[in-house]
Amino acid sequence: DYPVGGYWLVALSLRTFGPTPWAARLPVAFAASAVVLATFGLVWWLGGAAESPRRRWLRAALAAGVLATTPAWIGWGRSSTTDMVLASCISLALYSFVVVHHARPSGPLAALGRIGMAFFAGCAVLAKGPVGLLLPVLVLGAFQLLVGGGLRKLLRPAQRPLPTLAMAALFLGVVVPWYAAATRVNGMAFLGGFLGFSNLQRFTSVLYAHP
Repeated sequence: DYPVGGYWLVALSLRTFGPTPWAARLPVAFAASAVVLATFGLVWWLGGAAESPRRRWLRAALAAGVLATTPAWIGWGRSSTTDMVLASCISLALYSFVVVHHARPSGPLAALGRIGMAFFAGCAVLAKGPVGLLLPVLVLGAFQLLVGGGLRKLLRPAQRPLPTLAMAALFLGVVVPWYAAATRVNGMAFLGGFLGFSNLQRFTSVLYAHP
């Protein structure tokens, strides 16, 4: 029903640390913790040099603390499911967009942000499927409608198409190998079962008597 990304992480952890419950939960806990740290770093960076150091650190700590103490984040961060991996990758992809939006378009931070957007969106698709790309695209679309200019800054830095093509190549490089291999081994049954049943039907109908 799901892509292999989350299972690879759990398998690697179990192989490294042994077949224990905490080893199975470690990749998800690491993903959740990474977003907390990224929240701190992003809010601290957005403060800017004009803000007093104490206020800057306190605001970053508050933002990270709010996320770290959110019951759902704690609960899902202690489980061994692909949902937290998906949420973490989408969060990091959107955080990367924030960096692109606020950084100098042709500077190194903007380039790093574009790499993060493509890489983490690819990891999200590898963890859960097309929803890993759909949700960030919807968020960016809403941002474009409300704020304007964000996507143009992302897609056409310094009026050159190369960064956009590089982002697409990185995203496809993360996503395509496993999906191509799975399709080659399982044929259309994989595409029909995964894309048709696990994605379209689950979003458009009630399955397994879920409310």
